[in-house]
Amino acid sequence: MSASHFGLIALLSLLAFSVRLAGLFAGRAIGESRLAFLLDELPGLIIVALVAASMATEPGIYWIAGGIALLTAWKTRNIIATMGAGMTAHAAITFMGA
Repeated sequence: MSASHFGLIALLSLLAFSVRLAGLFAGRAIGESRLAFLLDELPGLIIVALVAASMATEPGIYWIAGGIALLTAWKTRNIIATMGAGMTAHAAITFMGA
């Protein structure tokens, strides 16, 4: 390997470290701000955003199954029951020919 390869590796290493360091400082600043309560809700918000984005262009069968899964999650607070209810609803609607 040439000196330019080692220079590139060193530069990329420095950039990667800088990104992590910036994240550390940003996280500390957010944790000490008045918006710190949002960090507790962040995992759930990310999941909701991913599900909403993936369902945005899907047909009605997915919305019905998703609604049943949401109702199950609200009533049971159990992830296994929620997944089972959503999959069962999807299978039942598909089997009935909707």
